[in-house]
Amino acid sequence: MWLSASDRGVGAAVGFPRIALHAVSSDTALFPRACIYMQLDAAAAGGDADEDDEDAAPEVRLAPADAGSRAPLVLWLSLLTNPHRLRRSSAARPPRSGRDV
Repeated sequence: MWLSASDRGVGAAVGFPRIALHAVSSDTALFPRACIYMQLDAAAAGGDADEDDEDAAPEVRLAPADAGSRAPLVLWLSLLTNPHRLRRSSAARPPRSGRDV
């Protein structure tokens, strides 16, 4: 979910299963500053998913004011859009109780 900093009535929400692709983009010819580029699954939104039509997939760009927050956002997107990686990451964590198991 994203809410505008200047107008809290403006925002957008995208479910993680709809994110088909995400990457860091630093090409200022395409967007004025480095951002996180995401392509959404048009079929999941009920749209036409014609493989020959590149414009069929909606695009989203996240450009946080703090450039340092891009890397943690990409990490979370990677974990949340790939449930297998999330399960593997959770299994590698030590127990929260601090006791040996």
